[in-house]
Amino acid sequence: MCGVKIAPGDLGTRNIPETVTSLRDGQTQPASSELEIGLLDSGRSREVELVLRARRRAAVREEKRRKAEERKEDGNAKFRRGDFRGAAECYREAAVVDAPRPVYLSNLAAALLKLELWDVAQSAASRALYHDPKHPKARFRRAVARKHLKRYYGAKTDFPSRGE
Repeated sequence: MCGVKIAPGDLGTRNIPETVTSLRDGQTQPASSELEIGLLDSGRSREVELVLRARRRAAVREEKRRKAEERKEDGNAKFRRGDFRGAAECYREAAVVDAPRPVYLSNLAAALLKLELWDVAQSAASRALYHDPKHPKARFRRAVARKHLKRYYGAKTDFPSRGE
């Protein structure tokens, strides 16, 4: 713009939070540790900066995946104990922390089916199918929810036929 070129770090240092912690009431707060992004070293090329940034992003992504898997395992344990509401909360948190992966949403649908929340279970299963249209458990769980909602045509299309 206007012949001015700005490279990353030209505007000085700034502190950014490594992660953001989500509170139960919907608010967010920065985590305690922070990264300091400084001016570019004169010895580093742009390519090196890009590689370092990609590594940081990968590390953050891996940490989110690890936390989401922990929440999923907590949900599985609660589901086995019969605490379906707690399991549903764990699966929902896993989908929020990482990404709406089909396994989290399908497990959420299973917990909601146990709570007899048919409409919400159908929604969770449909979101899982949006991300993976061939996910068999999500398709089955959506069919069960639709059957209880008396949406028989949709349930029939979701249930696998004997020829498949």
